[in-house]
Amino acid sequence: MRRILVTGSADGLGLMAARLLISEGHAVVLHGRNEARAADALAGAPGAAGALSGNLASLAQTDALAEQANADGRRPGNGAQAYADSKLLDVVLAFAVARRWPDVRANAVDPGWVATKMGGAGAPDDLEEGARTQAWLAAGTDPAADVTGRYLFHREEAASHPATTDPATQDGLLAACAELTGAALPGAP
Repeated sequence: MRRILVTGSADGLGLMAARLLISEGHAVVLHGRNEARAADALAGAPGAAGALSGNLASLAQTDALAEQANADGRRPGNGAQAYADSKLLDVVLAFAVARRWPDVRANAVDPGWVATKMGGAGAPDDLEEGARTQAWLAAGTDPAADVTGRYLFHREEAASHPATTDPATQDGLLAACAELTGAALPGAP
């Protein structure tokens, strides 16, 4: 089985995906934006391998979290536009990694507009299916989930914004990330 970090796993989709992965026998590391939320995640997902804390809105805390998890990730500031931009850039980054390192599985998942704190109680999509898709893809035990460079909605490939597949856009994002962090991904411009 795999060791999987699930960010934002104190509640909502993240917690649901973490529970599914744990039930499948994976070593799941949970995440909360602070110690209290990390404790909430642990309480909500018995059997987790542990929990990390760090507010992804803070670059310093994101760096510390990344160091703890032996990975690197960024999330821009607040606001609806920043959120939308971050989601688009998540897909660009996943596709850039898939293009540059074809032996590494890198995909993006759209859980849909689901009833979480962010989505609101009236959101029409299936919350459980959004979490199932994340867990299914992260585990990769189903041959259909052994893919890379895909944008998935409810376990099916979906169309993404045209910019996500543009190599120049991908390389531009990798260069901007390297400039911001002072560390380039191997093989990145």
